[in-house]
Amino acid sequence: MIILHNPEDKASRDFVEQHGSGHTVLSYPDCVAQYPYISAFPSVVVDVPATLAVDEAGQPTSEVIPAHYELVRMPETWSDVDAYLTEVTARPKP
Repeated sequence: MIILHNPEDKASRDFVEQHGSGHTVLSYPDCVAQYPYISAFPSVVVDVPATLAVDEAGQPTSEVIPAHYELVRMPETWSDVDAYLTEVTARPKP
């Protein structure tokens, strides 16, 4: 995983100190060039595979959403990231 980090932010420093080992840590401002939609620190980059869109009733459609990344903004613990990963992997696959 990639953690986007702002060394000036205490929550970001604490998160990286606790969870940075074994992950890639990209610091501000360098991370903005690669991830321009970042709006909070820390954030964790989650690679999302191609999925199917869902309709208003929550049913999968035939529309394929291409693979992309999403950001978990300001997780307090790694379990917040794990919960997001669980949600991502439950999305319908093409």
